[in-house]
Amino acid sequence: GVSAPMVFVQARMASRRFPGKALAPLAGKPLIEHVLNRVALAVDRKRIVLCTTRDYTDEPLARFVRDWCFVRIYRGPAENVVKRFQACLTRFPCERFFRVCGDSPLLDPGLFERFLAVEGEPDLVTNTWPAKTFGKGQSLELIRSATFAALDSESLTPKQREHPTEVYYTLPLRYNITSIETHDPLGDDAAVDTIEDLRRIEAML
Repeated sequence: GVSAPMVFVQARMASRRFPGKALAPLAGKPLIEHVLNRVALAVDRKRIVLCTTRDYTDEPLARFVRDWCFVRIYRGPAENVVKRFQACLTRFPCERFFRVCGDSPLLDPGLFERFLAVEGEPDLVTNTWPAKTFGKGQSLELIRSATFAALDSESLTPKQREHPTEVYYTLPLRYNITSIETHDPLGDDAAVDTIEDLRRIEAML
């Protein structure tokens, strides 16, 4: 139903630092498959959507995910990511949605339950603000759909359009934000930004 949260996984092939990253092989599987498999340990696959772009470069990504990962796909504008997520939300309505970056192959599935346990109705539950106490590759956000749908993406700065939750962090008094912290020190860096990261994580796996 609408009350159960969806998970929108943000990924595209035209990564500036590492083009083709989403389909780069990691321990025998494309990076995006590892990310989606981690999410699927916490959330039913029917509630996971790959949120990518209509750009022709994302054709192989969309095709791979549709044929092999058994999650749904939404393709929207490349540059205005807020608009892309808003349109995805219209297609897959829910009261709240998780945003997951497609570069986190070791994301802890236990985080989802922890975020959902937060009381009240925050606009945003996050573990990256005001300080980042989790290691790279463990970032998660749970976003209230009504607040997000009401954002006027045309009036946002280019940076706020490109990073869907940037506006919350730049105007924290306007939104009800709950922060999740970890008591463990920063763990291993497990986000993939470069081909070296890929090799390092492969060694960890």
